[in-house]
Amino acid sequence: MFSAPTRQGARAIVAGVRAHWLFAAFLTAGLALRVVAFLAYWPALFSPDARLYFETSEKLEPSPLWPIAYPAFLRFVEAVGELWTIPLVQHLLGLAVAVLLYALLLRLDVRPTFAALATLPLLLDAYWLNVEEYVLSETIFGLFLVGGIAALLWNRPLGIGAAALSAALLTSAALTRVVGILAFVPALVGLVLLTWRLAPRQRIYRLLAFGGVAAVLLGGYALWFHSLYGSYSIAGSTGRRIYGRVAPWVDCSKFEVPAVERPLCPAQPIGSRPRPYELVWSESSPITQLDPPPGTTRNALAASFSRRAIVHGPMAYAKAVGSDFLRAFAPTKSTSSQTHRVEQWRFQTRFPIPGYPRSWSSSPPPQYRDGERGDVRGSLASFLRGYQRFGYAPGPLLALGVLAALAALIGLGGAGRSKLRWPAFLFAGVALAVCLGSVILVAFSWRYQLPQVLLLPAAAVLGFSAVLESRRSPARDQAEDYSSRSSRTSPKSTPSTHSP
Repeated sequence: MFSAPTRQGARAIVAGVRAHWLFAAFLTAGLALRVVAFLAYWPALFSPDARLYFETSEKLEPSPLWPIAYPAFLRFVEAVGELWTIPLVQHLLGLAVAVLLYALLLRLDVRPTFAALATLPLLLDAYWLNVEEYVLSETIFGLFLVGGIAALLWNRPLGIGAAALSAALLTSAALTRVVGILAFVPALVGLVLLTWRLAPRQRIYRLLAFGGVAAVLLGGYALWFHSLYGSYSIAGSTGRRIYGRVAPWVDCSKFEVPAVERPLCPAQPIGSRPRPYELVWSESSPITQLDPPPGTTRNALAASFSRRAIVHGPMAYAKAVGSDFLRAFAPTKSTSSQTHRVEQWRFQTRFPIPGYPRSWSSSPPPQYRDGERGDVRGSLASFLRGYQRFGYAPGPLLALGVLAALAALIGLGGAGRSKLRWPAFLFAGVALAVCLGSVILVAFSWRYQLPQVLLLPAAAVLGFSAVLESRRSPARDQAEDYSSRSSRTSPKSTPSTHSP
């Protein structure tokens, strides 16, 4: 009835599922949740950012608000499908990232059970699932971050091409969200640690490949941005965004503010001010009401005001950043008067959300409606909202990733001999770089903390595996020593694929 190749392929699939049954179960559950989310909202979920993303995708040139990678992604997806294909592709990419994580951890000799557990938050976290359904950049941002880490860790010793590929993927992350540029710091440190045993010339080649690709891509984009806006940057709204970081607590009575910036001082007393979104983006916000003199811009004035506020109120700034950094590791999703509300990222049973702009909905932006109306299937949306009450990775669990990576880094237990300590550092370092960077630069939002769901569980698994690792076998030590000697004496030799 079926040909021999078909039967062999079926047997191979069954054997693979049996060998990796736990991950297969998690993947199936993640797929089921994504089917429910896809069917619950039609054609997608739209925040106020969606309209501007679509406008940038039409022009396909740098925007003052954000880099070009996500608008380019929208342009490509819309070219081959309709609006509903955007969340469909994003859900599939979410599953693909889970598969990539699992395959990478297996390649690093992590036990299949632990590797599967590292993907569980990504597959089942309701807040990550929610953002996949939105026309927002988080899904491809996470894909580029994980891809950049995987390129560094996939082969041992690290090849020149892999270093270049990692730089290209991390650059893509930075061109998706500006804060992604901070991922280069732990990635560069990780690159040095991973190539420490190579000959100096070989190590330099890999550093040059990594740095050269990043410099060419980021520098080229900055030149493109300069040709349009007159400044070398990859986004032009940084001043407005950091104003949202300082506006909730700044006290203009304690320092001198130039007359041109004084309208940026919030009129309300501290504790009674609007939330960061209204302070930055609403029509009544101080920035929107500001009339900049010739030769300057609202963004430049907001940046100058924010720097002044931080210099004169370093303790208030540090307190705001520190409390928001710790908030990300709280057991539950909380909200304060100085943060964006968590309700923004909860599944809704109807739209518009009370207290939010009408553009926060399931309906496409008016100019992209094409006769479509947004639709919410109440029963499915109610199920998702109920699931979201408990179906997310609690902060203390994510904090274990930081602690485990730190334990591995300082060499606790067997970590001093383990090759997993540097991968653990890399996952935790990238997660902290982009998430801490977010609370340093902008007001706290749970959306900006979601990369932790992708990266810190893997850091936890790698860190604990390193600490608990027993003494390696002599055969494995000899193989690794031989690989290291070969890379020193034969620069043209084929890189080994032996796992760290």
